[in-house]
Amino acid sequence: MSNKIINNEFVYFTGKKERYMDFSGQESSFNTEQRFDFLNHYQKAAREWYCDDALDKKACTEEELESFFASYKQLPSPEVRSVIKFDKMMASTAYKEPEFRGLHLYCGAYVKDSAIVFKGRNTRPTPCAKIELKDAKCALELSMLVYIPKEFKCTRSKQAGTAQPGRTIELRSGTLDIAKIKFFNTGEVYALSKDKWEPVFTEIGEIKFGDFNELSISLGDAVSVTVNGKTTSGLERTNGGACDNIFFDGGMFPHSEWQVENIVIDGTPFSYVKNENSEENSEEPREVSLPYAVGGADFADRRIYLTKDFEVNEFENAYLSVETLDPCGKAWLNGELILDADDFMSREINVTRQLKLGKNTLKIMVEPRPGEVYYYWHRHDDCHNGWFVGEVKLSLTAKKYIKGIQIFTNSVTDSVSGEAKIKLNEALFGKIKLYAKKFSPSEGEEIKLCEENINGDSAKLNFNEKLELWDTKNPALYAIRAVIFDENGKPIDDLVEEAGFRTIEQKNGKIYLNGKKEFLRGALLMQFLPPLKEVPINHNCPSTRQIAEQGIMLKNMNGNLMRLHLLGYGTNDKRFAEICDRLGLMLVWTTRLIDSLETLLWDEPWSESEIFKKQIEKGGP
Repeated sequence: MSNKIINNEFVYFTGKKERYMDFSGQESSFNTEQRFDFLNHYQKAAREWYCDDALDKKACTEEELESFFASYKQLPSPEVRSVIKFDKMMASTAYKEPEFRGLHLYCGAYVKDSAIVFKGRNTRPTPCAKIELKDAKCALELSMLVYIPKEFKCTRSKQAGTAQPGRTIELRSGTLDIAKIKFFNTGEVYALSKDKWEPVFTEIGEIKFGDFNELSISLGDAVSVTVNGKTTSGLERTNGGACDNIFFDGGMFPHSEWQVENIVIDGTPFSYVKNENSEENSEEPREVSLPYAVGGADFADRRIYLTKDFEVNEFENAYLSVETLDPCGKAWLNGELILDADDFMSREINVTRQLKLGKNTLKIMVEPRPGEVYYYWHRHDDCHNGWFVGEVKLSLTAKKYIKGIQIFTNSVTDSVSGEAKIKLNEALFGKIKLYAKKFSPSEGEEIKLCEENINGDSAKLNFNEKLELWDTKNPALYAIRAVIFDENGKPIDDLVEEAGFRTIEQKNGKIYLNGKKEFLRGALLMQFLPPLKEVPINHNCPSTRQIAEQGIMLKNMNGNLMRLHLLGYGTNDKRFAEICDRLGLMLVWTTRLIDSLETLLWDEPWSESEIFKKQIEKGGP
């Protein structure tokens, strides 16, 4: 029978079974032109059905965006300490000349003797490597030895999905794989072929754990692979282009060290010839706003460099806060290395010794992200997802200062009952006071919430005060300022944090916001944001304008909830929380660390649990 449309879905009847069809994927009934024609008819019918002539109006207009930013209230600054926020820096990119000719090493991969070694780690990023071929080849013979340690074997014996941990060797044309071989942590070896979106899985061998595995690939019109003496022929190419690089992908998780050696390409052993490590094709610096990102194939293997000249007058203590260098990077102050970050987590660096009175220079470098591919169901052709630097600020304080404030809402009735946990850099004998000032959407006077004596390096303050509650219709926000005083009553330091007082709970299958039932109406942000060429950047590090636009769209569609879906990339960007708080949107925040629960397949503790807990405690990256 021919296909029918039933409830806007396609159902294929064979007489023996029925099968739901994909609207736009591999099994689509329509070509692209027919899909546009169908959607055009559908929107006309929907407009009539709903009696809504404005069905196709923009969900967010330029005027609404401008109005939002015109009324956007920034968190007030501290009154005692001095904070220099580097909102703008001079930025450029420079091609990262590989240490060895034709061999790019990423995120801790290195060469030892005649082997490429991929370090094992408890946290990401995952080490990767890429060999660039001098001449692109439609036909290619490749062989190597792949060492997989015993520790890589997990408790399962059968792989459960594409994203399950594994090591891959890929023959690529640009960023698209032609042939992909994956060594799963189950012990199975698979070829992934034919379709890059929904690859055909063909089991081609078994891993010898704790030993070198012999792998050879013959690329022609079809692909033939031999693993430990077993040959599988007739595998379809994923892409018809010529192979110009070989990519070594450590997979989603950097669990246990592995390596490849004795790489032979068309009968010639790959030789490790040293480069001079110079950087070429450097751009002219230009002023940019932070967070700042680059990405996409045009920027492949280019580092980001950011610099800022600034002056300070007086300080006793100074520390630099860096929200993220993703995937990893370094920072220098006045020419001295102050940060060598091997992951994307936030850092606070004491720079009291390196900072000078008068003029100073801060320099930051972010390493390029390897073009790895993890998620076939959330992938675009260009897999060079953006690398970037987040918020950067310098705090000038007294010798003793407040390291952090955590604010909790315990209950809301006629007043707000809450507590603040304060952490200092060292013990203090004195007093601590807590203040609150409403600053958004309207402003109020600062009031004192409570005060306590302090004798140590931490304190917990309880308060009960009539404060406006945050909810989706009235997103009231307060600046909570903690001030510490010495034994003579002199203020030493203060720190300001943003808070919206609310309680959220789930009981009896319902959600309650401030004790009242709330129906969640939300949308998922996948971050495939236009323009198309900038999707790899915007997917990870969208502009503040793009974040606000998505939030306003959601509000205009009567939404009150935004779900973030960080697909293995990107830090917990605080701008999402700040903008959604001002718009009256709740968040379901799936961090990039949650997918590392798959490491439990190794029957050992969750490897990234500690940094996941740090993210939860900080409420950010």
